[in-house]
Amino acid sequence: MKLLIYFLILTSSTASVYSACNLGNGAREQGDQELYVLHAKKGPVEEPVNMTLTFSFEVNPVMNEELTYFHIYGSLTSCVFTFDNKQDPKKGFWMLLSSMEPVTELSGYATVYGFRR
Repeated sequence: MKLLIYFLILTSSTASVYSACNLGNGAREQGDQELYVLHAKKGPVEEPVNMTLTFSFEVNPVMNEELTYFHIYGSLTSCVFTFDNKQDPKKGFWMLLSSMEPVTELSGYATVYGFRR
């Protein structure tokens, strides 16, 4: 799976990963801490539709933050992640979490880890 992700990252400015609905990026480092938890939700709606959540994060330069790792969890058993791989991973991320089929509700959260130096 890691090889597939690296291949997708190298071949385009955006990449999609089809997986169980959770994805982590980066590596935890000794002394890093949970900086933020981001929440997103759509629905419920009456008729099932394809849904997408957007997770966007940039470090706070005033607080001298540096991102080490983030993990995004979705409420579905499988989904598609699309992300911008041109962004410096220590400065932030932009990622879409999309349902693979019509649903009535979609929620998710991202946990962001790093340093405040």
